[in-house]
Amino acid sequence: MSRQLAKHEMAAPGSAEHRRMITASKVPAMIRDRESGEYLGLGYEDAFTLWHEMAGLWEPPALDDDTQAMFDNGHDMEPSGRAKWKRQHPEWWATEGEVAYTDPDLPFPNQVTLDIRVGRGSRRGIVEVKAPRKDDGVHDKWKAQVMFQMGVTGWRDAWIILMPTWGEARIEQIEWDPDLYEAIVEDATHFWDLLQDGTPPDMGGSEHAKDILATMHPSPNAKSRMEVSEETMRKWMQAVRHEQRATAFRQRIENRIMHAMGDAGKAVFEGSVVATRSAGRFAKTRLPHTDEAKAAVAACTVEKPTLDTKRLKAEYPDLYQAATAAPSFTFKRSYWS
Repeated sequence: MSRQLAKHEMAAPGSAEHRRMITASKVPAMIRDRESGEYLGLGYEDAFTLWHEMAGLWEPPALDDDTQAMFDNGHDMEPSGRAKWKRQHPEWWATEGEVAYTDPDLPFPNQVTLDIRVGRGSRRGIVEVKAPRKDDGVHDKWKAQVMFQMGVTGWRDAWIILMPTWGEARIEQIEWDPDLYEAIVEDATHFWDLLQDGTPPDMGGSEHAKDILATMHPSPNAKSRMEVSEETMRKWMQAVRHEQRATAFRQRIENRIMHAMGDAGKAVFEGSVVATRSAGRFAKTRLPHTDEAKAAVAACTVEKPTLDTKRLKAEYPDLYQAATAAPSFTFKRSYWS
């Protein structure tokens, strides 16, 4: 199997070329159950969402602050992971800086980007650094990523370094599994064929299906009707009831947390934020309907006319407070899910 170093031809993440490529981070979403053929949901995104992204039919929303911070933390931990691995393998060299490899013999465009390459004599290896909140083992999606990297590069030495927020760092070697790599290539080929055919995979429980479908059908016909089947309606009603019970249970737990917080601005678990409490926001519509309030608004209104809320807060603090909402709680559900 021939391999080509693509150091100077690396497709940049976010580019049209990269979007159409099958990369190590994308393959977990393409892996299916051997018997049923259903997607296992191992990827960072579901197969339905990934298909529409790669087809250029949908753009994912920008990362929220928590998710971006998680990715940034992972990148920040790479130098530390490299140093830790090097201390345990002093006879090997280790490089910094991204280098991409591609295997032109695979039946689809591909690229694996390695953050840390290691070597000893003629041997070459891969080191991947992961920074989970806690060490709950090497995830299947990480193993699939590294296995695809091993297959494309032809290298048979690989390690994953776990650098958890809480707990000790740990290095785990990944053994080459030719059967697993063959299965990954088979599923990636199947996914690539779906792209070429214009046939998306089943949407299943896709988190972004609603947004994708809205983009695909932007002009609803108010006069048209779609009759829901009896079986689908029964399942939907059952799901709604389950959701209501789950929401009520979640609310009870969140109420306990809010009560326990007292005046605390944050609730944390093992150093990570569970919930925050922010100051209430001022709204002119909340001002009382009194002569004093009207006079205050008139005195603090500039030529535009616009209410100068800073002046109102400074000169009429009681009125400003009366028009300010109570402090609000925000739970970081997406981060912990």
